[in-house]
Amino acid sequence: MLRSLGGELAPNDEASASGEGGAVVAAWGRASLDAAARAAVVGDASPLAGRLDFDAARGLRGTYALLAASESGLVLAKGVLGGHALYYRRLAGGVVAACSRASALARLGPTPPDLGALARFVASIPATDDRTVLDGVRRVLTCETMAIGRVTRRAARHTPRIDRFDGAGADEAADALFAQLERSVARVSATSSRVAVLTGGGVDSSALLASALTSSERVGSRGPLAVTLDFDGPGSDQPHFATLTAALGVETLKVPPRQAAPWLERALVLDGLPYVGACYDVGILVAAMAAGASAAMTGNFGDELFEGPMRAISAEVGVARAAWLASRLELPWDTTAAGRVRDLVIFPRAKPLVPSWLRTLRGRRAHAKLIPWAGPRVAAELAARRDELARDTALPSTPEERYLAFAHDARWSEVAEARAQIEQETGCARLEPFQDDELVALVASFSTELLMHGGRHRGLLRHALRGRVPDSVRLRRDKAWFEVALAEAAAAGGGLASLGDLSRFRRLDEAGIVRAAALREDYDRLCGGSAGDKGLGAAWSFVSLALAAEKFLACAERPAEPASPRAAEVQAAARVDAVTWTGEARAEGAVHFRVGRAGARYVAEWPGVLTLLVSPSGDVESRPARGADPRAVVRLSRGLGAALARHVRGELSLHASVVARGDRALAIVGESGAGKSTAAAALCARHGFELLCDDISPLTFTEHAVFVESVDDAHSLSREAARALGLATADEQLDGKVYVRGARRVRARLVAIASLSVADGGEV
Repeated sequence: MLRSLGGELAPNDEASASGEGGAVVAAWGRASLDAAARAAVVGDASPLAGRLDFDAARGLRGTYALLAASESGLVLAKGVLGGHALYYRRLAGGVVAACSRASALARLGPTPPDLGALARFVASIPATDDRTVLDGVRRVLTCETMAIGRVTRRAARHTPRIDRFDGAGADEAADALFAQLERSVARVSATSSRVAVLTGGGVDSSALLASALTSSERVGSRGPLAVTLDFDGPGSDQPHFATLTAALGVETLKVPPRQAAPWLERALVLDGLPYVGACYDVGILVAAMAAGASAAMTGNFGDELFEGPMRAISAEVGVARAAWLASRLELPWDTTAAGRVRDLVIFPRAKPLVPSWLRTLRGRRAHAKLIPWAGPRVAAELAARRDELARDTALPSTPEERYLAFAHDARWSEVAEARAQIEQETGCARLEPFQDDELVALVASFSTELLMHGGRHRGLLRHALRGRVPDSVRLRRDKAWFEVALAEAAAAGGGLASLGDLSRFRRLDEAGIVRAAALREDYDRLCGGSAGDKGLGAAWSFVSLALAAEKFLACAERPAEPASPRAAEVQAAARVDAVTWTGEARAEGAVHFRVGRAGARYVAEWPGVLTLLVSPSGDVESRPARGADPRAVVRLSRGLGAALARHVRGELSLHASVVARGDRALAIVGESGAGKSTAAAALCARHGFELLCDDISPLTFTEHAVFVESVDDAHSLSREAARALGLATADEQLDGKVYVRGARRVRARLVAIASLSVADGGEV
């Protein structure tokens, strides 16, 4: 959610801030678009006191990205863990910055790839500087504040004072932890009408689901939707998921990996940048939106937060006690008592005593074994990283040191960028409660020994869940793994072999990033019959990153066109057995939409694009056709698909564009082509309204009012209509329409309905 601090975002002579294609963009100098203090904050931040300047920005608390235009230039700041991506680019005579979309800056001039940064991406080396894979486009680092103008200043944000937890013991600490987790979940989901919690029955995601359920019950809102990746075989979490959701009594949605088939290649590059995640990341969010969710909550990096700095335990309690604690610690991977003492106590204590050249040599051997396909550019980036690690011998022992060690982790910048990419692709907000500043500060106040309560990995979190989730989930030692799901998703998309030229890694080889022949050995293993083996996790990771980087280089040569569907494959992918079709819509003799029944389930099919199957209880199974345009899949799933599911559940949707001012909503109805979207866009652009729905509008009835829930963040307009309204159009086009993002509300009370009709002369 974007909000303004200190005034509206309005253009002026010297610097400006505005919305552009889903990004907040600001600039200063001759290259720019503002002179008065204006600020935009994406995410959660403490209120600003007084004038916005460099020092005020350094004092903010929260998980946010701040971009502001002032008289002397731009002020850019990132909060704890990064939160949101924030980029800037220097141009002749000025500087331009953007939140969430690096592509907004890439279009301002020639932007060749930064091959060193790309090598770092392929080898999964955390970024400790501000380079991105786009040469000239820089990132603001986690916990960094910058002022860029006639002079440039940069500094780390002020570190909050954190006292040691002074509770009476583990029970009090556990209760404080769960209470804070509830507050963090409530804060990040406050503007979402329905939250999906991505969970399989793991400890971290179970904590989120229990917290989200408690939070929804407290405020009387609809409970969370538990969403899981549904696959059989080794690594599957389905037994734990069934136990957890039955105990909590929450609605569930199971998403088969095959639903990610349309994103097998497309998800390699999202919003102009190589994507670090998997194709099913996109598929599961699209399915959640089709089931009525407006945001998805994840438990990313819960392990790292709740396990604490285990290798620093000896700095807190001394070597003898640390060795005893390590010897009895239960970990979710195979280990021995002697191995734990060696890795968690002896090696960290001995590291400062080992010469740096020897530490570097050991690191080189480890990397050579893990990444045998490294080209000279990857080798150079690895060497630089080894030097950094060899110099880093500090063991955090105070709350502030533990807070900084976690909050300044270089991986958070990459997490923020991946979050921006997937939100841009799906339109579904991704919520990260474990990145909440107050939660991180509280966990940092606990000693590492307390976090290991009961001799268990994440022991204090497990203790906090007592009585809230089943013990079989709370105390489980195993963890899910997803090689089988990756193999299923790839097979449904035609297999890795369908990626053709990308799988030869020619461009990466020529750039000196990989040795293609060596990397192909891992690739060939994944194309074989053992792609779902647990031991191939590293191969899946590196091959996926290399494919993303290869496609990024291919896109730099020429923009990639969406793959055209092959009729036979589309029909096979979308086939539903034993369907009785009850209605259809045709255009120029061809069926473009039909509905029917398959047993007890309702079926809606857009041939060549998407098939939806809805159970009598309203559960939705989505089957995108192979080769379908993913943008069409997203829009149909969150629009007509969600409306069908609501209809089956006995809920009502309106074919209308809905806008709101304050908490009062206006619905605009009319025949197709009457101008509903155009009228809504005009009200938003010229009269201070905010968009709720562009085409399909879900209604919620209470005793005294009717509410409209938000499902869209963009107006679907003809290019002529967008131009007439003076709206900048996004580059996304579909079915002859352009999509213009507008200010968005989450929910409003319906107070009026306006009906548009077209007269004989064409006037509305």
